[in-house]
Amino acid sequence: MHKEAEEMEATRLASKKDGGIRQVMSARVLAQRKAIIGALQMMYWLAKEEILHTTNFSCLKDLVVRLGCDYMRDLFVGRNAQYTSEQTIAELLQCLAQVIEEKTVADIQSSAYFSLMTDESTDVSVLKQLVLAGRYLTNGEVKTSFLHITDLANGTAEAIEGSILKYLSDNTLQVSKLCAFGSDGAAVMVGRSNGVAVRLRSHSPKLIQVHCVNHRLALAASQASDSVPYLKQFKSILQTLFYFYQNSPVQMASLHAIQEILNDPVIKCKQAKDVRWLSHDKAIKAIVSSLPSLLVSLDREASEKGEPIATELLKFMKTYKFVACAYLMSDVLPHLSRLSKIFQNENVDFSLIQPCLQSTIDAISVYEHTDGPNLLKVENILTSDLKDFQILATTTHKNSFKCNVQRMYIQAIVRHLTDRFPNVEIIDAFNIFNPQSMPASEEERATYSQEKLQVLLRTFGEGPNAEVDSVELNSEWEGMRRLIHTQYSSFTLRQMLRLLCSNQTLRDILKMF
Repeated sequence: MHKEAEEMEATRLASKKDGGIRQVMSARVLAQRKAIIGALQMMYWLAKEEILHTTNFSCLKDLVVRLGCDYMRDLFVGRNAQYTSEQTIAELLQCLAQVIEEKTVADIQSSAYFSLMTDESTDVSVLKQLVLAGRYLTNGEVKTSFLHITDLANGTAEAIEGSILKYLSDNTLQVSKLCAFGSDGAAVMVGRSNGVAVRLRSHSPKLIQVHCVNHRLALAASQASDSVPYLKQFKSILQTLFYFYQNSPVQMASLHAIQEILNDPVIKCKQAKDVRWLSHDKAIKAIVSSLPSLLVSLDREASEKGEPIATELLKFMKTYKFVACAYLMSDVLPHLSRLSKIFQNENVDFSLIQPCLQSTIDAISVYEHTDGPNLLKVENILTSDLKDFQILATTTHKNSFKCNVQRMYIQAIVRHLTDRFPNVEIIDAFNIFNPQSMPASEEERATYSQEKLQVLLRTFGEGPNAEVDSVELNSEWEGMRRLIHTQYSSFTLRQMLRLLCSNQTLRDILKMF
């Protein structure tokens, strides 16, 4: 308050000399400062909501002025200074990015360890780019933040490693504190001899390599369907069907009219992409729920308009094998979709990956020799909703489908899920901190997880840069397991690890054992 009073008195005295111009200019600067802060807040909102800022900033500014924020008029300094040009908008966005990045980097610098998640992309000019995100501890909480996008000269492991090390060096982030590296599983990232993870491990020997579980799931599902010849054709038909209606408003309108007449759901065909496996589930649901309308529409387009694509689609779809395959997929894909949604959770618990995966495999395996609830409906559908199409469903057709599609697909998907998700030893080893996995009897607890403890010891407690002493580790574990059983038996693994990271007192107590 005293300082402000001194400044006000100095301004009053100066005003006597310059006629009050100083006060006017000071007020003007303060008003413009308030307007610029408002502009930054608007830009931040546009960016957070992923709304195109270059074309919407100016009209958003006009809207807030009309809503009563008159101080935003102070952005208008003159005809050539309105703070709405693309250059100014880009500078505002850059200022926001710099402030946010500085805060994030500071948090990472103060974290005992951090991990990086990477992905490759291309911009509109088809230049390769590397996207970096960081995962770190702040105030005992695990936080994930976007870090940086940088151009890549090429997509080699050496170029990617160099780009990552440069970013760490430029921001004074110690590479020795890099404890884990997550990627999409591309060979350049996870190659055993020269992948990016291997190269980074030469700078941080204890680094853990993590292959994105959702990419694994997408690859497993995609490769399983590609291993069955008919399903490769089936996937191609889904794409053709999508574009047949997507690229023609007339054909789409005709399909919707037929759906209304037949009391089918008025929905669009969905695009199925291997990189977005949830899209297959949505595409199949759309087809199954509106199959009669689709066949009627295609029949009309083929017979009345002579559409060659409609003719080919109808020929493929008006078969027992197609209908049965669509209904088989509607049994299988929801299991994969649920698993994918679990893996997409930002705070997914790694200890749940194997149990959830095994549960999914067990559920899908049943369909190898037993028809699922949707597949069981096929015969009834053929004789009711699809009876006008006279689709043949002889014993030969059914046996051919079971042998060449159903069993082959279920076997393939179980095999690929198993192969793509081997037990990640080091990640699984952390499950010893899971209170809900601890045995009930004292005798079992005494020898509990010695194997997992040895995995942790081999990873972090051996070598010239060992960070864990084996004697201290075993001593602390004896106290830890008792504490978990008596005080934290209801905790999840995530809650227990968060407690260990945030509670210094607890860590000090463990060192006393």
